[in-house]
Amino acid sequence: HTDRFGGDLLNISLAQIRDMVDTPQNIGKASAQWFIPSDIITRKKETHLEIGSYYALWADLDDNPPNIQDLADLVMGFIGDGLDCDFEIYTSKSAKEDYQKSRIIIPLASKVNADDFEMLQECLNDWLESNEITPDRSSQSANQLCYLPNKGDYYDSLNSRESLFLNAKEFFSKELIAKKT
Repeated sequence: HTDRFGGDLLNISLAQIRDMVDTPQNIGKASAQWFIPSDIITRKKETHLEIGSYYALWADLDDNPPNIQDLADLVMGFIGDGLDCDFEIYTSKSAKEDYQKSRIIIPLASKVNADDFEMLQECLNDWLESNEITPDRSSQSANQLCYLPNKGDYYDSLNSRESLFLNAKEFFSKELIAKKT
């Protein structure tokens, strides 16, 4: 779901997000569109934890971020042990060509509950850190919003749209077992 220009929360599809990656909004951050990859139309964390299902993982990379081509290469497995899945990578409103703050959205092969979502977000962030990328760990909260593409002075994006959605529970199976234990 998303908050479009301060109104009621609305649903947003992956196709609509992809359109925004290709043609980003260009407005102030306070009015910028965001989403939570859940099927529950609320910002209340308790409700998400109780009944929410999630359809994507995401990361916010603001602290010493890689350039987005290196990030895409990592995800695709051209460097190290990649996720080898579809993704949308886009620079954030305050990105510069030589400092590419960015976000990545990774569609999931199947929905997960909120508890698994929070652990999988932690696994994704751990994976990024193991590859020397520092994520903003606030993404590990079930109700944390992710800003959608919003063009600044510098904007770039990369994606993979091959219908290769991430089976996160399988990819991070060992990490999930360790975290649950």
